[in-house]
Amino acid sequence: MLKIFDPTDLPKYLLAGNAVGNNYACSPTVTDTSRICLLSLLIDSINNLFKSTGPRSMFNTEDLSLLTAWPIVNHRNWELSRLFVSPYHLENLPLLISFLAKELSKLGANRIFIRIKESADFGKLLIQSGFKLSHREFLYEGLPLKQRILNTQIKEKSEADDLAIYRLYNKATPVKIRSMSCPTLADWKDLNGQYKNVATEYTIIEDSNAMAYIKNYKSNRTQIVTLITHPEYNYNIVKHLLQFSLSILTDIDKVKVYIPDFQVSTQKAALEINLFKCASYNIYILPITASQKLAVEEPAIGFVT
Repeated sequence: MLKIFDPTDLPKYLLAGNAVGNNYACSPTVTDTSRICLLSLLIDSINNLFKSTGPRSMFNTEDLSLLTAWPIVNHRNWELSRLFVSPYHLENLPLLISFLAKELSKLGANRIFIRIKESADFGKLLIQSGFKLSHREFLYEGLPLKQRILNTQIKEKSEADDLAIYRLYNKATPVKIRSMSCPTLADWKDLNGQYKNVATEYTIIEDSNAMAYIKNYKSNRTQIVTLITHPEYNYNIVKHLLQFSLSILTDIDKVKVYIPDFQVSTQKAALEINLFKCASYNIYILPITASQKLAVEEPAIGFVT
C-alpha cells in the first residue's frame, strides 16, 4: 500500500534494521546517505502530520521503499533527499514516484529534482517514472587556498543583481537544460535561494551585465562552491575566479566544487589548481504537471515514458 509516511511506520524500519536498500538520492551537504537516519525520519514524519511546509515522505508498506522530497525555498520546486528502494523491488518505484507527484501537485509543485551517482540502469528506471535527464555534473574536491588579492571587479551580490545573473545563467546554460529547470526568473530565484541563509555570494558586473557569479556555503567543515562565468570569458579569468572562490571561507578542511558537464573551462581550471575529480552525477527533473496528467489517464500503470 502507498501512503504518506507517519510516525507509526517507524517500527517497520527499526525491525528492518536499515536493510531496505540504498539511498539513490545524493545531496551536496550530506557525505553518506547510504543508511536511513531514523531520528531525522521521525522529525520529518511529524512535520508531515502537523505542518503544511517542510518535507514530504511517501512510503510503500509492502517493500518499505521510501521517498522524501524537500521544498526548495517554496512549493514550486522540490528535491528528493531520500530514495530508498530495495534492489529486489525496483519495479515498484514508478508507482511510488507517481504517488509522490500527485501529492506534491496538490501543493502547487511544478517539478522535482534528483541527483544520483551516474548509473545507466537506475537512470532508465527514473525515465520510466517520468523523469528527464537534465545534465551530468562532476564533483571536484581539494584543499582550500590562502586568501588571494581580491579582484577589484568582484563585489558582494545584492538583490538588484538577480536579473543580470539570471541573464548570465541563460547565456552559460544550454537551452534544453534551462527550459526544464529554470524557464523563468522566478524559478531561478527559487533554485538559487537554496542554502541562501548560509551562503556567501559574489558577482562581476560590467555595463549592467553579469559576467561571473560565485556562491559559497559551508556544511560542517566543508566548503561547497558554485561558479558561473560568461561563455566568452578568458580562461585565465575563469581560473582566477575559481581560485578566489576557494579562499573565501575560513575554518575549512575541504572544498567541493560541483561543475556541470557543459562548463568545460571550469573543469580544466579545477584540475590545474589541484582539485581532483571524485564523482560523476546525473541530474534528473520530473515535470510534475505532465506526469500527473498521464498518471490520471493511466492509473493502472502509474508511470510515464
